[in-house]
Amino acid sequence: MRKFGKPQRASVARKLAALFAYFAFFLLVVIGAPYAAPYRSSEHCVPPQSGSSAAALSAAAADAADEPAWQARNRLAIVYLTKKADSSMANLEKSLQLVHQHVLPWTTADVLVFHEGDFSAEDQAQLIAGRPDIHFLRIPARYWRLPYFLSEDDFPSWHDQGFSIGYRHMIRWFSLHLWTFASEAGYDNLTQFMRDRDLTYAYRISFTEWPTSATGFPETLRAYLDMYPQGDAPHLLAHCTPASLDGLTGAGWSRFSFYNNFFLTAVPFWQRPDVRRLLEFVDRSGGIYTHRWGDALIHTAAVQIFLPEGGVHKFEDWTYEHATLGPGAQLKWGGIVGGSADPDSERRVAEFAAAHGGQAVLCVEESKCP
Repeated sequence: MRKFGKPQRASVARKLAALFAYFAFFLLVVIGAPYAAPYRSSEHCVPPQSGSSAAALSAAAADAADEPAWQARNRLAIVYLTKKADSSMANLEKSLQLVHQHVLPWTTADVLVFHEGDFSAEDQAQLIAGRPDIHFLRIPARYWRLPYFLSEDDFPSWHDQGFSIGYRHMIRWFSLHLWTFASEAGYDNLTQFMRDRDLTYAYRISFTEWPTSATGFPETLRAYLDMYPQGDAPHLLAHCTPASLDGLTGAGWSRFSFYNNFFLTAVPFWQRPDVRRLLEFVDRSGGIYTHRWGDALIHTAAVQIFLPEGGVHKFEDWTYEHATLGPGAQLKWGGIVGGSADPDSERRVAEFAAAHGGQAVLCVEESKCP
C-alpha cells in the first residue's frame, strides 16, 4: 500500500492544491494510534434529575441503545459533515471524486459523510457511484441534541443569533463527541506523514477569532488551569500578554486559532483523561451554545495546553481554499492561501481574488478583518 512520503511530496502538494480548492464542506481527516482507552462523555453518567433534564438523559440512553454500532472498515477515516440544503450535490460529488483521485491512491481510508438524514437513499447511491469506501452515516441522535442542562427555550438570549442550534451541535460534535464515535468505531491508525514526524495534530492555516465569539473563553481556560495546573503551558500562554495566566483574559489573549475546516489528528489524544477533562469542563460551561465558542477555539486550546509545539504541524506547501461568500460572491471570511510547492499558486490566488471582490484572504493568516 502506498502512503504519503517524501518522494511524492511535490506531486502530492500539487494534487492537494487541486483537491482542497473544491472542498466546500467541513472536512477533517481523523487519525489515531491506540495508546489510550475510550473515554465516554460524562453526560451519559450524570445521575437522573427531575423534569426535562431526566427526560433528556432518558432519551439519550434510548437513542444509544437503538443506534447500530459503526465499525471501521479501515483504520483511518476522512470525515465530512454536510447538509444537503447547504451544498450542491455537484460540489459534494466533485470533492469525493478528488479525494479518490488524489488521496486514496496513497492512503487507504473510510470516507464517512455524516448528515442529519437529508440525503435520500437515491442521493447516497448517486454520490457513492460504486465506490465502496464512501459511507453515508446519519449523525447519532445522542450526539446531536442539547446537553441536559440547557433548554432550547433560552435560544433567543444566546449570542450570535445568525447561527442556529444545529450549527452549535456541529461545534459540539467536532469538539467532544466525534472522538468517542471514532474511538469506539476503531479508527486507530496514523498516516505515514504523521508517524514519521511524531505528530499529533496538523492544520493548514490559522485565524484570529472574532472577539464576540470568544467572550468568556479565555477566562474559562484560566479557571481550568487554576483548578488543574499544567505547568507554564507555554504553547498557549505565548499568545497572551503578559505571557502568563495573568494574560489569559479577553484583553490579553490574542484569540489565535487553527482554522480547522481541515485538520489531521490522532483520535486517542482526544480520549486521554486529561484532555477529556478539559473538553468536559468547557462543555459543562455551556459556552458552545450560549456564546457560540467554536470548535477551532477548543481544538487550539487543547493542543496548546497538552501538546509540545513539536507535535503540531502547519502545512504550507499546498494551496488551500475555504471561504464564506456573501451577496454578489463577495468574500466575507476565509479565502485562499497559496502553497509553496504549488506551481499554479499565484494563478489560483489571483483568479479567486478577481472573482470575489479583489481580496484573496480575510480574517485568516494575519489578514485584517473588516
